[in-house]
Amino acid sequence: MKRQIKFRAKYLNSNEWIYGYLINDGTRFNILYQDESLLTQIINVDPNTICEFTNQFDANGKEIYEGDFYREENGTERGDERTYFVCVFLKELSRFAWLSAEEKFEYETTSDMEDFLDTEMGMIKKYSRMIKVIGNTIDNPNKLDNA
Repeated sequence: MKRQIKFRAKYLNSNEWIYGYLINDGTRFNILYQDESLLTQIINVDPNTICEFTNQFDANGKEIYEGDFYREENGTERGDERTYFVCVFLKELSRFAWLSAEEKFEYETTSDMEDFLDTEMGMIKKYSRMIKVIGNTIDNPNKLDNA
């Protein structure tokens, strides 16, 4: 299967997502976008909102991007327990992984990367098709704070 290189980001000064190819001209980031009428545009985007497509889809056929998250709910003796998982690009392994909110924080703050990477959970196509993405960390920046 050929890997599709695609990104999403928000228009600069807007809350609307745009999808396409990422272009960095050295001073700003743009998305090369083709609309329904096949008109190609270069759109200036907010660099803080850039997310890469993982080439995987969730149970509803929705594309999964870096920063997307889903929730698992498990019944326990103490009641329902919710765990949030975030799609993160692990640059040390050059691949995407689903990390719990706690693991994501640890990944972003640890200096002992070797021990951490031994325990990470990779993205498996079969597993991704079993989950349902419910949001992303850009539209919901505080959602995982208390997860």
